[in-house]
Formats: sequence, C-alpha cells, structure tokens
Amino acid sequence: MTANGVHGGFGLNVEITLLVGGVPTLTTVANVLDGSELPEIEKYLVDMTPHTASSGDKVWVDSGKKSLNSFKMVLGWDPEDTTHIAIVSEFGSPTPLEFAVISPGAEETLKFNALVGKIGRVTKQEGGYQCDVTIQPVGGLITP
Repeated sequence: MTANGVHGGFGLNVEITLLVGGVPTLTTVANVLDGSELPEIEKYLVDMTPHTASSGDKVWVDSGKKSLNSFKMVLGWDPEDTTHIAIVSEFGSPTPLEFAVISPGAEETLKFNALVGKIGRVTKQEGGYQCDVTIQPVGGLITP
C-alpha cells in the first residue's frame, strides 16, 4: 500500500463456498488471472421531470432499488481443481452460493450470494488454457 492508501490492481482474491468437512467454507478460487469487472453497486434513479418544469432540468428520484451487477473473472483453467469444479457445479445449480471478492491489500471485502451465469473456456495457440467466468449476484451485499 502506498502512503495515501491506494493500491495497484495486483492481489485480487475471489472466494467461493465449498463444503470442507461438511462445513460451508469460503475458499480462494485458484488461478485468478484477472478480475476485470468487479461487481458494481448500482442505485436505480428515475427521471421524474414533470412536463411543467420551467427550467428544463431533469429531476432525478431514488427508486429505492439497488443492484449488484454481474462481473467477469478470468481463470487459468484447471478442470481438476476443486474450486473450478465448484464453479462448474454452481453453473448447473439453481441455488446461489456465497462468494467474496477481497481487494488488493485485503482492506475491502464484498460478500454476496451469486449464480454462475457464464463459463467460456478459451484456448489460444500462444496462450494458456483459460476460462472466462461471469458471476451474477442475486441480492445485496452480505454484511459481516
């Protein structure tokens, strides 16, 4: 960490819930190469500008709805790794699992329940065997 508290992007940690000895445990997903689009927290605003508005300025109102948007991570894919097997299993399941995204420096943790929305394996001739995984949170943040 630098003196003003900012970090580079290296050091992201993503965790998925696995059963360890029968106990649900957040476990680090192996080989995360990139977490290019971490979950955005979005508040839905509504344009409520009346036709009679003399200024022409939009009037925005908080709708009361919020959303954790989907995000993508790129994995160095290992089909025999337990966390990668869990991602494939979650893709086939209608039941969300708890995930956590931990910032570089471990100063911020976002926990949420989510479904795996997309799995896209990629194999380029001059690259490694990778998998693009899209995670869709299904509610708000879980507070510790």
